[in-house]
Amino acid sequence: MIILCMFFASANAQDSLRNTQAIADTSSDSTKLVKPDLVLDSTDFLKTDSIPSKAKMQKRHSAKRAAWMSAVLPGLGQVYNKRWWKVPIIYAGFAGLSYGIYHFSTNYTGYRKAYRIQVDGDSSTFASFKGISDPDELKIYRDSNKQNLDIMAIITAVWYALNIVDAVVDAHLFHWNMDDNLALDLHPVVPSYFNNTAAIGISFQFSLRQPTTKKLFQL
Repeated sequence: MIILCMFFASANAQDSLRNTQAIADTSSDSTKLVKPDLVLDSTDFLKTDSIPSKAKMQKRHSAKRAAWMSAVLPGLGQVYNKRWWKVPIIYAGFAGLSYGIYHFSTNYTGYRKAYRIQVDGDSSTFASFKGISDPDELKIYRDSNKQNLDIMAIITAVWYALNIVDAVVDAHLFHWNMDDNLALDLHPVVPSYFNNTAAIGISFQFSLRQPTTKKLFQL
């Protein structure tokens, strides 16, 4: 009886040991099924998809925006392009043109008014402007000031357009790499023939290049 009890106890112990080994094997197999290389790295996902490259993140300087800014307010596009020193020049030009328009407009109005009064056919009326009362002279000064006024208006419009063009050009060249490693080569050439006839002359060829150890002036 004692021997049978010992046999059943050893059998139960072996069965429990086998069960624990099976559980350990299944747990090890389950850990092997999860491969590290199949796990998605969140940082890699963010690097490739979520975070744009530096070139995309860099805000491009807009020539269209510079044009609109200078059109709305002259000089504002130059400020956007960080060309602050051009703003006083622009407004100095507008100030001079504005004074010219005011000057010729005032003279034109005065001479025209005096001329109309002098030629109205009413002997009881008399008018002069800047000491001039002769109708013919008044007409000449009137027409001259009218012409100058038109010219000043055209120049003002051109100056306004140049303000926009300058802003656009500066915006296009905002990211231009101004490399100091540029040099200028002069290559004089003496042609032997020109249009199948002998000729004497010298032509210069200009080319921009990276500086080398060669001389600046080459024959």
